[in-house]
Amino acid sequence: MTFITDLGAKLSISSDPHIPVPLVITFIKFVLLLYRPAYIEAVVVSSKKGRQQLPNMLFDVQYYLRICCNLSSLKALRSAILFFFSYHWPMKFTIQINAGPYTHQASDTAYQFTRAALKAGHSIHRIFFYHDGVNNSSMFNLPPRDDRNIQQLWSALAEQSSLDMVVCAASAQRRGILDEKEAHRHSKPAANIAPNFTISGLGQLIEGAIVSDRLLIFGD
Repeated sequence: MTFITDLGAKLSISSDPHIPVPLVITFIKFVLLLYRPAYIEAVVVSSKKGRQQLPNMLFDVQYYLRICCNLSSLKALRSAILFFFSYHWPMKFTIQINAGPYTHQASDTAYQFTRAALKAGHSIHRIFFYHDGVNNSSMFNLPPRDDRNIQQLWSALAEQSSLDMVVCAASAQRRGILDEKEAHRHSKPAANIAPNFTISGLGQLIEGAIVSDRLLIFGD
């Protein structure tokens, strides 16, 4: 049995410039392959600006979907459409890094993810360095000249993108990572925390997890 429906889905994406046309085409192919609707019609209504930029991005485009599909697949089809478009809206991330540099790939992966997320239009609420991850904040890391300096990469990215990078206070003390205040309090001769890192408690991690759309953990 077939069920003909007009989803009444007036999908406006004028507020989001981050959906490339190839992604939309891929999604349509996915729908055709998985749900096998009998008929899909897309009526595109665009402004002059939208028509000019349509080859690269779907700017200022409104379109209506009219779909004829099997009744059993209609609910799944609606879910797929909602998932696809919600997936590409900008999201807010908090990132937790549990592993130190040069002993685990977690910090490198987190760094590359952060760069990619910012480039895609997402936001990073906070980066929290926990357990051995606090070693990423030591300015005394001296890798060979032909190797990357992860601490400098993080500091530069934080400076460029105004990132909030927090180092767990308890984990830092256990591993000898101190700022000026902690060094003076424990009668140590100098601080060794790198620029753009701050020392704080686990409350910063909990707050970040609450206000963010996703908490991503890198490392064991």
